[in-house]
Amino acid sequence: MLGRGHEPTKHRGIKLALKKAMPSVAYLRINDGSCVANLQVVVDSSICPLEQVTAIGTSTLAEEDGLMGSSVKDRDAINLEVVRASSVKDHDAINLEVVRAAIRDKNKRIEELKRSDSNKEALIAAQLDVQKANELAQQLEEQEKALKQGKLDFSKDYFGQPAYLSSFPGLHLETYACAFSSVYTCGPIFQAEDSQPTKHLAESSTIEVELAFATVEDAMKCAEDCLKSLFSSVLADCSDDLKFLSSRVDNKCIDRIQSVVSSPFARISYAEALEMFKKVTDRTFESKAEWGVHLSNEHQSYLANELYKQPVIIYEYPKELKPFYARLRDDGRTVTAFDIIVPKAGVVASGMQKEERIDALTSRIEELGLPQKQLEWYLDLRRHETVKHSGFSVNFENMVMFISGLNDVRDVVPFPRSKGEANC
Repeated sequence: MLGRGHEPTKHRGIKLALKKAMPSVAYLRINDGSCVANLQVVVDSSICPLEQVTAIGTSTLAEEDGLMGSSVKDRDAINLEVVRASSVKDHDAINLEVVRAAIRDKNKRIEELKRSDSNKEALIAAQLDVQKANELAQQLEEQEKALKQGKLDFSKDYFGQPAYLSSFPGLHLETYACAFSSVYTCGPIFQAEDSQPTKHLAESSTIEVELAFATVEDAMKCAEDCLKSLFSSVLADCSDDLKFLSSRVDNKCIDRIQSVVSSPFARISYAEALEMFKKVTDRTFESKAEWGVHLSNEHQSYLANELYKQPVIIYEYPKELKPFYARLRDDGRTVTAFDIIVPKAGVVASGMQKEERIDALTSRIEELGLPQKQLEWYLDLRRHETVKHSGFSVNFENMVMFISGLNDVRDVVPFPRSKGEANC
């Protein structure tokens, strides 16, 4: 860093100079994306406080009224001289990468100013700006370091406590079902599962349904009827699209949908499925199907594509494979939950009867070591009496995979996000 006369000075001298010097003009560079070159904006301190317009970071929104004028030294260059600043505000998304990018940009500007003797005030202002940006970057680095070490003070966070993206909105939906009987909602869910990116997205869309005064049998029947209704609507209203898919992607897609609509879904328990896999002798599975282990995509494909050649409802899962709110059966080992597996796509719908008994629900929370304090609102639904209720969710992307015949779930959404891929 150079001081007066381009003589090297110590850091202490620069700090004193920055404190004493109060620039009277600020120079901003803006770009609306119409060309590569930036427009230089000149803001005098008489218009507004300069600290208002020298915000840290790029992606800053500025709105000004001004007059165009040519530079004194270069007639081909154009400045915008501000006569009124109506609003200047920072972009909401300030993070470490944004600040680092701003620091690099500001350092380039300092190097440009050092090559000219006529911009000493602008140079001092730019050096002060970089100093503030470096301080902000240091703060953000300390926050990231504390987060990695698990020492982040959540009392200073937005919610004042740890908060997470929801992987299942059904718990909140239960409160509505107890008031309005039968309800549904649509929206995104987030699941960071370590599975094949061709079959699983970290962010997916679901249709969530909750039914009051309903058992798991009611939920299974409703889920089957729901899927058949959706598939019937596709056959009736999207014939041109299906013909296109049949000619370009999967020539069996129309027949597959028609067969699903016209016949009942097969049903087997989780235990029965394991027994079936033990009897398979004409092929070898990569993973072994055993009690307490999720059925792999390979096992699901065998059931739906080869054995039954139609949708299959698998029910009565081990309690270890389903959430704490799934109703525990009398055997103490299994819960009233189910998955609907379809050819080509795997699990297209999942559901369960919720645990309405507060003692059983509290025991499951304690057994899994979950924070009961954060679930008090959920337990209140049982404390003040409730009814038997069940629900299910339909995975929209997997449903499209089944209809279209596509093999990769990332092809059915415009901006897929999966493990190791979040570039959009």
